Amino acid sequence: MATLYENYITGDDFILAIITSQWGAQTFTPSTSHIMTQVKIKVYRVGSPGTQTVSIRATDGSGHPTGSDRVLGTFDGNAITPTSPGEWVTVTLTEQVAGGAYLVASTKYALIVRNLAAGTPDALRWRYDDSAPTYAGGNLEYSNDNGASWTTYTGDFMFEELGNPLYPTDPITRVTNLVHRYNRAIGEYVLEAALGEVVDDFGISIVDMTVGSASVMQQESSK
Repeated sequence: MATLYENYITGDDFILAIITSQWGAQTFTPSTSHIMTQVKIKVYRVGSPGTQTVSIRATDGSGHPTGSDRVLGTFDGNAITPTSPGEWVTVTLTEQVAGGAYLVASTKYALIVRNLAAGTPDALRWRYDDSAPTYAGGNLEYSNDNGASWTTYTGDFMFEELGNPLYPTDPITRVTNLVHRYNRAIGEYVLEAALGEVVDDFGISIVDMTVGSASVMQQESSK
């Protein structure tokens, strides 16, 4: 199951229409590095807007989206509710280009929604907080020229971004130490194994010094 990282999900009181030349974007700043796999946006439709494209791009020094898509996904705008205040739509990011889905902590990115085919009256309407936005890691951006230039707006779109940690979070039991010991009393070599749990930083959190005779490596020769 994907882990929720950045999000803004309350206070939506206005919309931006996503049509042919008008794109919307929400910039965000992850606090933890991770692999991004999904986004969720709160939207509804007018008419039949068709296929919608969602992507992630880098941002420039002014905080505007820049460059090519790092990852992207699509969804059918005709299949969502036509009723305000809309619904949460999950988009799986399946295409990885130009750096892929790896997001670096404390780096600002842009979540972009666009539709190159739909024109008025057909449109996707993306909900945002216009009156009292509080997301500290970014803001609403919009473009009226197919993403060639962007304008910062004081608002925050409704969004969630999800993914997977860079390392496994469930402890994994591994052999952490081996001692090959000769037992003179029985004339055998035995192998002593120490077991521990390897966690996300690959350190050892718990060590259980369970000892067992693994296999007889050599027996003392009779004199």
